[in-house]
Amino acid sequence: MSAAFMGYGYYNMPTEADYTHLSNWSATRHVRTHNSLIHHPSSLEELEEIVAKAAKSGMKMRPVGSALSPNGIAFEELGMVQMALMDKVISVDPEKMECTVEAGIRIDQLVEALRPYNLTLPNYASIREQQVGGFTQVGAHGSGAAIAPADEYVVAMKLVTPEMVTLDIGVDKDPHLFHLARHAMGMLGIAAHLTLRLVPAHQLIERSFATTPDHVARMHTTWLSTNRHLRYHWIPHTDTVVVTAANPVGSDQATAFEESVPRAARVAPGAEGKPLVERAAELLGLYQELASQHPKALPPLPDDFASSGITYVTLRDRLYAVSPLDTPHVRRVNSAVASYHKNTPVCRVDWSDQILGFDCGGQQWVCEVAFQSGFEVAEDAGADYAIQAPVAGEEAKEASGSWSASIAHLLTRRQPPKSCLSTASVQRATALQNPTPDLVFISDLYQLIHDYQIPAHEPLEQRWTAPSASPISAAYSNPRSGGRPVFCWVGIMQYLPTLESGNEANEKERQAISQSFSAWRHMCGRHLWPAYGALEHWGKVEVPIDPMGRQRAAQRVKDRFGAAAVEEVGRWRGRVDPKGCLGNADVDALWPIVKGG
Repeated sequence: MSAAFMGYGYYNMPTEADYTHLSNWSATRHVRTHNSLIHHPSSLEELEEIVAKAAKSGMKMRPVGSALSPNGIAFEELGMVQMALMDKVISVDPEKMECTVEAGIRIDQLVEALRPYNLTLPNYASIREQQVGGFTQVGAHGSGAAIAPADEYVVAMKLVTPEMVTLDIGVDKDPHLFHLARHAMGMLGIAAHLTLRLVPAHQLIERSFATTPDHVARMHTTWLSTNRHLRYHWIPHTDTVVVTAANPVGSDQATAFEESVPRAARVAPGAEGKPLVERAAELLGLYQELASQHPKALPPLPDDFASSGITYVTLRDRLYAVSPLDTPHVRRVNSAVASYHKNTPVCRVDWSDQILGFDCGGQQWVCEVAFQSGFEVAEDAGADYAIQAPVAGEEAKEASGSWSASIAHLLTRRQPPKSCLSTASVQRATALQNPTPDLVFISDLYQLIHDYQIPAHEPLEQRWTAPSASPISAAYSNPRSGGRPVFCWVGIMQYLPTLESGNEANEKERQAISQSFSAWRHMCGRHLWPAYGALEHWGKVEVPIDPMGRQRAAQRVKDRFGAAAVEEVGRWRGRVDPKGCLGNADVDALWPIVKGG
């Protein structure tokens, strides 16, 4: 018997207990990794030791936070560094309004740690479970036309790299590398410590109401120019838009927005209005109708529905799940949701971190892109977060040199059939004098949904941010180029039934929805995004598996940033991580390492 064969006979085969399974928020991305390849540092020293060993061996060590990103951008089965144990607040400087934290601290933990200092973050995304490292590295954002994405809050960082060891960088120390690395998805080093810019803690008054596309078009410039936080939730296949704005309590902005709200929707803070069963009458009626036809899919609602804690989001998700890819069915669900919002104007007052988050619903596919909106942040924007509207009679600045052609196409396009009321309404609303790209984009998106009869779930989410000075941000604008364009972010989504392991029917339905959403995303990438210079959010970009698809995705990045910028990032990767320890297949496809740089 050979020595090799004898050795094989004594080999201990790993069991399932030797592996860790990770999945993202919506269970659309999964990774199975041997426990020995996942590291859990609890201090800077431990992290540096892990990185040093990997640098010698070439072992993968992709940094991963809360693993929330829809595209699983942090996953790498050959090796990951989980940052959850590095979750401490290192210091808070009330005078400078800055704090230094370990990158693994969650947003909700940081918020509570800052309360005694009467400080908070400038803005928030919808999910509070994000770790600060991931929150900033993927450029998470909230909504506020004069408030930049989260990477702009970072003013200094301690970066652990395989080749150049630990670097202390910031806006005043190696600023070029700093601006690249603070929003680099972990590919230029593992963020260990982050110094963040803060603002005074403050309460916001939020108002939300349903209206029409025509109303939005008439008021859009005013609303975007005067509200600190603004978002639109367009309900596809309907003529309803849910407008939500939040402003400091007692501010002129809050008063002005209240006066622009229809009288019937001007409710007092905390007012409940009609009973829930009345406000959700159309949703409940549809639920009861379909429950009799699909008793297995729709469980009976409790008799004490009003006090059961079941929200319209729960009802909507259950209704979609009956037939999520049947467009007539989705249209009925969306209509019922629109009815609920028309009956449910909202006014609430709370601290900013409580107001700016919202219920995203259940497991879902989501895609979000950013492009220039046609507005600019005013030079003197300060506490009032002012922005400048396009000058009447002049074209708004082009995002990629071609959006004006899209407007021309819109204004000369043959109008859709009268039966397609929502598309016609949105087009009428945006075909105004001097339309801005952000609203015309929605019009074109509605047209795409109509032309292909896409089972578009609600909402189509529209938000705005100031630009980022991080060179690979989807909202990047060179600070030295003059002007600060406001970026518009638009997200599309389709909801998934909650993953049930071992349920074949469940898996098939999820696969069918995934294929449908992939086709919708592809249509947008081909027919819509190029005209606006739109680029996907790094936490949501899906890099195709096939070589041609990967080439197209890489070309879109080059088109947005320029081949020279992509090469520069590649050279930096070659300097700090020549063996590619920090990357994965998707990152490497979009930002390939240039060795010898």
